Amino acid sequence: MVRRIGSVDRTPEDMRKFIDGVLRANRMTVDELRQQLAKLYPEAEVPSRSALYRYKGSIAELTGRMHEMQVCAEAFVSDLGENPDDKVGALMVQSLTALTAHLSLKANDPDSETTVEDARKLARAARDLISARSMALKERQQIEDMARQKLLREQSERLDKVVKSGGLSEETAADLRRKILGIG
Repeated sequence: MVRRIGSVDRTPEDMRKFIDGVLRANRMTVDELRQQLAKLYPEAEVPSRSALYRYKGSIAELTGRMHEMQVCAEAFVSDLGENPDDKVGALMVQSLTALTAHLSLKANDPDSETTVEDARKLARAARDLISARSMALKERQQIEDMARQKLLREQSERLDKVVKSGGLSEETAADLRRKILGIG
């Protein structure tokens, strides 16, 4: 579907940015917006009420899609075992949201050459990124487990040395292993 370029799209860039800001913030009615535009830009042609209503609808649709993308990205990151609130998880959420939004906007452009293949590549890249992140997390957990096991062995060996040297009884050593080391 080819998108029609409306009168709001043909307005000067600073006027369009002002219109975008007002419509996103929902600060005034379309009639109030037209009056404000006439005051701020007396030399420019102010878009009609119907053009502003259509433009407002497209902004509301885009904002809704962006919100949905954000929620989906957060859910995707959470499903992978990452916390979307920690720094890495938040970065992944933002990256996935930005990439998805960019692809969506690019696909809506009439001059776009975005294809289904581009979407597939994007999905594969996101999957590979998350897979790599997941492997790095598993490796970190394995390293932590190995370090913990090594520390427990060293502590147990030290405890054995103290028992052999006569500094502790077997009962006390067994009690320490159970309470402090969590073994035995």
